Amino acid sequence: MVSKPLEAPPESTKRIPEWFPVTTKNSYGRGIIEEQMKDHDRLIENAPPLIENKLEEKYVHLSDVMRRAERYKLSYNLQKKKNDDDILMANLIRDATTRCDDHIDAHVLRFREHRRKHPSHEPSWLEKQTIAKTMEVHDEVIKKAQKWVDDEPPHEALHYRQVLRQSQYTKGGVPRIACMPVHARSRRPRKASLGGSLLPERRGSPDPAQRGGTASTEMSATKMSRRRSATPSPLGSSLGARKRPHWALSSLTAEDWQPRTIKYDLKLG
Repeated sequence: MVSKPLEAPPESTKRIPEWFPVTTKNSYGRGIIEEQMKDHDRLIENAPPLIENKLEEKYVHLSDVMRRAERYKLSYNLQKKKNDDDILMANLIRDATTRCDDHIDAHVLRFREHRRKHPSHEPSWLEKQTIAKTMEVHDEVIKKAQKWVDDEPPHEALHYRQVLRQSQYTKGGVPRIACMPVHARSRRPRKASLGGSLLPERRGSPDPAQRGGTASTEMSATKMSRRRSATPSPLGSSLGARKRPHWALSSLTAEDWQPRTIKYDLKLG
């Protein structure tokens, strides 16, 4: 029995259309998609976390093998090849000959001896005579030449400055400092030094004869009386009316402020 080969469906056969396609263009498809998204979100929320923080035994064993193998080192074949290359390079450097021209040829030496006997850098006799005549003319022109740079002082300007300085006033009418009179400072004669103390004697002081006083005691008393007469009374002055006098001066009267002359009988022994 011979099986017949499968035949293709006739061309008249048509695909049955889907009456309820799951798309976002109809309400049925949008509802199905919404339910599927709810199931997806629920599965994501209920999924437990899974973190692998441990290596499997095969990876631990592989890392141990790789650490013991020391793969960062060169293999034996590479080390042997590198050693042979170094030996070969050392032999080539040892047996190498020079390739630079380090000597002078014979024709160069002959040319140097020829130039030493017959130099070509020196001028000939005719050139020397021409140069000598040219230098003589040059020296004569330099000797007779006059200077073109005026390096002398301006005599007219200096004379004009001297005339202006002789005037007592400037162009603006201000008197010149050099023409202003200088007043000599009058010096006062120094006062003769007086013997004894220049301070006045205190009230209630002991007899100067007992303290071993000198003849200048009367002069000191006179000076003290002059100072008292020159001092205004705080009771009659305007200062005393405005300012309260000192408690030690409030009990004094006008008679106490009159000048007095105190005389002492000095016994000079």
